[in-house]
Amino acid sequence: MSFDIVKAYDMAWRLRILDKLNKIIAKGNILNIIVNFLKHRTFEVKTSRTLSDTFVREHLVSQGSTISVTLFLFAINDISEGITLPNIPLLLYADDFTILCCSTNINSIQQIL
Repeated sequence: MSFDIVKAYDMAWRLRILDKLNKIIAKGNILNIIVNFLKHRTFEVKTSRTLSDTFVREHLVSQGSTISVTLFLFAINDISEGITLPNIPLLLYADDFTILCCSTNINSIQQIL
């Protein structure tokens, strides 16, 4: 069974990422750089010659940055801990994850999942 997290970066909670990073990187320049990257993010939308008002992205990860992928992975890396299926592997790649289940009996697969 495969899942794709729709609008993954829009749903990644900045405070969770910072909390997890703070546990790994207790202090230093790297943590400060990431905190500054995530804080006070704004964006505007331009259509033809019209520029929108400025919007603030307080709790989300910005799209389009290479570091955003890594930060998103920090947010969801422990998703497998919430899925406790014995002997059932969970594959996680970016915003996609797959649960592998094999049986000759469809009813047993349904029960497992």
